[in-house]
Parts: sequence; structure tokens; C-alpha cells
Amino acid sequence: MLRVIGAITRRLGSSSLPRVIGRKYSSSGLATSSLSRWVGVRPQPGRPRHPHQGPASGYPRRDQPGPDRDSKSPVFARTCTVRPVDVRTELSQFLKSRRARLRPEEVGLTSYGRQRRVPGLRREELALLAGVSVTHYTRLEQGQHHNVSPEILDAVAGALRLTADERAHLHRLARPAPPGEPGAADGAGGFADVSPSVLGLLDSLVLTGAALIGRRTEFLAWNPLIDEMLGGLDAPPSRRTVSHWMFLNENARRRWGGCWERKARANVAMLRAGLARYPHDERLRGHIAVMRVQSPEFEAMWQAYEVEEWSAGSEDIVLRHPVVGSVELDYQRVLLPDVPEVRGLLLYSARPGTPSHERMRHLASIVTPGLRFPG
Repeated sequence: MLRVIGAITRRLGSSSLPRVIGRKYSSSGLATSSLSRWVGVRPQPGRPRHPHQGPASGYPRRDQPGPDRDSKSPVFARTCTVRPVDVRTELSQFLKSRRARLRPEEVGLTSYGRQRRVPGLRREELALLAGVSVTHYTRLEQGQHHNVSPEILDAVAGALRLTADERAHLHRLARPAPPGEPGAADGAGGFADVSPSVLGLLDSLVLTGAALIGRRTEFLAWNPLIDEMLGGLDAPPSRRTVSHWMFLNENARRRWGGCWERKARANVAMLRAGLARYPHDERLRGHIAVMRVQSPEFEAMWQAYEVEEWSAGSEDIVLRHPVVGSVELDYQRVLLPDVPEVRGLLLYSARPGTPSHERMRHLASIVTPGLRFPG
């Protein structure tokens, strides 16, 4: 698996290779039939897709009016008139949310039993813990972050007991990237460039579900196995994201079962971290605005102000597939920092010699007819 990750990292983002996401190449490039699985068109033998037939994944039909396609929809209006992130509001709400989760006795302060008007620590108590003046902290919490020093931010982060991801988030909110800085103001373009060699490499992972994810949670590319595992990823480009699949497609809840809430919270937390990292990315802001309107659960998790950076890591999860049943998987998240539009790679595999590995073989044989395994 490490060899595969290294190969993808080396091959991704070559500027000399053509853009393939969102297009289909003829014999002059890659075969149209092989690329169709990567651009969201999932061919099914004997079942040609009618031009007006809705996708098989449970999303609305492309020709039906919807919140992100109807010009009279409030979501459409909100995304078309979306404004830059209000850094002052984000900073203020984040600090208040983190102050509210602390109790005096948890940080070594004496609580005199008086009724508190707000949950958590008072501003005066937080300022005392951070070693800064009450006036200074109050201004920071009100969003007046101009000329605040990194040392002050670190002191406040320590007093609030922020995680490493939350500390970095605080610094980005208090010292936002200017609009002209590379990676901060972009996002008006289309999909990321993904080389044909990477698509071929992902397609070769017959026993590993693999997907390439953009910084706005877009599914940039995926192989046939993960398409089968997740119940179909075909959707209009504006809805072909992890967020849409996670919150607006019942397949997500059915297939992830008890893992769903944890993965959903992580999705929201990573979007919030991305919002501070790329405060001028209009497409990212628009995506978040749409999700907050379309999904009450997304909105509730958004109001929790949880923060999580996309980072390399792994965990054990269980997939519930309608054909093969429960599949115990090793889930790996691979960071690809050299391509700004690409957040990383998702890999799902089963340990060899286990019943789950045999079930993954069965799923692979479904998406690749004629596939044979030795032994």
C-alpha cells in the first residue's frame, strides 16, 4: 500500500498532462469507455442510460429544478451572491464556543457558586489564564484582530486548551491570508488537473476502493470498486462531493451505519478548517452555504465549530453492503500537499486472509466482469 501511495504522489499534478476530469477522451487520448467511470458516468452492460434518466445513486435528476439549479431558489441566490468570509464573525464565534466548553474547576479556578449568565468561563477568567488584559482579550473576541501577535494567540490557545488543529485555525482566523496570496484567493476555476497516469493507477487497484478528493470535498476521480462500495457516485458536478453524499444520500447512513456520525462530523470540521485556510475561495464558501441550507444536520454540526485538518491517518471502519453484508475495512487518508486543488486520497482495503477480504473480492468481480483471482 505504501508503494501505491508513493506512486500516486509522484504522478499527481503533472502540468504537461491534459485535464481529464469533466471530459471524455477518444482514441487520441485514453479510451472513452475507461474514462467514463472516472468522470461520473457509470456504464452498465445492457442498460444504456437514457439522456433524461436520473442517476442510480439517489440524487435528483439533472433536468429537474433543484436548490442549486433553480434561479428562484434561495440556495441558488445565496450561492450566487455569496460574500467573502466574515473573519471577524468567524473568529468571535470560534473563541466564544471554545470558552463556553470550559468550566472554572477544570482549569484550576474557584467557582463561588454564583449563577452564571453564560456557560463556561467568563472573559475575565480566560484573560487571567492567558496572562493578557481583559480589554485585549475582549477586543480579540470581538473580531478586532489587527496587529495581534503570535505570542498572544498562543497564550489564548493554551488557556482555551485548543488542539493543534484548533490552534492553527485560530492563527489563520486572526491573521488571514490576503486575497492576492497564492492558494488563498483562487478557486474560481474548474476541476483540478489529474493526470491520465494517475487515473490508470487508481483503476488498477482492483481490491482497494480509491477516490481522489478536492479541497471542497469534490470527488475528483474514483475507481469502480469504491463506486460499488458507496452505492454509486454519479451526480451533477455541483453535487458530486463527499458532503452531498454524506448528508443528502441515504446510502451513506445505510452503508456506514454506526460510523456515519463520526465521518459526517469530520467532513464538517475539515470544511471549517479549509474555510480559514482559503478564506477567499468562492466555490468553497458557496458549497458550505448550500449544505447549511439543504441539510439541518450539516447546519447543526457547523454550529458546533469543530475543527479538523485533513491529515494522513488510518482507522478501522465497517461497511454494510447490500450484496456481501458487513465488510471490515482499513481506511487510510493520504495527504497530497503539492497540489493546492487536491486535498488527498481515500483508500479502503480489507486485510488479506479475512472474510472481509473475500467479500471485497466478490465486489471487485461485480464491477470487473471476468476478473479471476489465483488460488
